[in-house]
Amino acid sequence: MVITFEKLEPGHFEKVLRWRLENQDAFYGKPFSTIEQYEKWYNDSGKNEHNFIIMVDDVPIGTISLLNISNNTAEIGRFMIGEDSYRRKGIGGESVRLLVQMAHDKFGVDRLRCVIKPDNIAVLKMHEKNGAKVKEIIVEYNYSENGI
Repeated sequence: MVITFEKLEPGHFEKVLRWRLENQDAFYGKPFSTIEQYEKWYNDSGKNEHNFIIMVDDVPIGTISLLNISNNTAEIGRFMIGEDSYRRKGIGGESVRLLVQMAHDKFGVDRLRCVIKPDNIAVLKMHEKNGAKVKEIIVEYNYSENGI
């Protein structure tokens, strides 16, 4: 099994949108519901982020991004194994290891962070297994007209 990254391109949008809609509970923020919304996000995304499709033996199976590169630090984001049949096989952990190595080799990054939903235990354990340390817990309030 060979894991590689391809740059996220418009030809991937339909598949990625399907994955995100099927797994929207794993993501912060509002989900995209149309290709047009996803295209707008893609076109508006900054130059300080690198969005990839995770490929296994040339088959697209998920996404991962390197974000907010600054002062030798960066953030791992938009990480998802979208194809169910590829989950719980070590591919996610290996994808993160590859991204960490790429961040160091290409951008001089020696410290990465990742924000994870507290109920996403599988991803938290995967990061810990890879050697990551839990440094903080973020408490978030969402205000609406009805209060918090």
